[in-house]
Amino acid sequence: MAPLSDAGKLVWRESSYIFAKDYSRIFELAVKPIQDAQTAISGDIRAYFGGGATIKRRFELEFDDIGATQVFQFGTIWKANTVLSFYRKQTDATRAASVWWVEGNGFTYSEEGMRYKDLFSGRIVLEEI
Repeated sequence: MAPLSDAGKLVWRESSYIFAKDYSRIFELAVKPIQDAQTAISGDIRAYFGGGATIKRRFELEFDDIGATQVFQFGTIWKANTVLSFYRKQTDATRAASVWWVEGNGFTYSEEGMRYKDLFSGRIVLEEI
């Protein structure tokens, strides 16, 4: 299946991935972390700042009935454990934010996936760095 021309995109290091099936819903939130981690480029935590943390954007992307290939690609991106550039659409010239993928990689068989073929549903949470 060819990627949708308006599907979201993640870019990291020398790689990028256009969602084969775009997210079914996006929640864009502004959060003020209780503790804000300052990290090195390697992802190692250098220091925590309490209370005075700046407001960060958070994107919760929900996916319904996506194929196994896309789930495996998400797993590869999750394992890269690196800073990602998130684009709401493949064609966007400006990224929505530089983000970390937080809260794990938890895709499971969808209701339809268990009955007919390998289809998965799940959520990706991206938080601005």
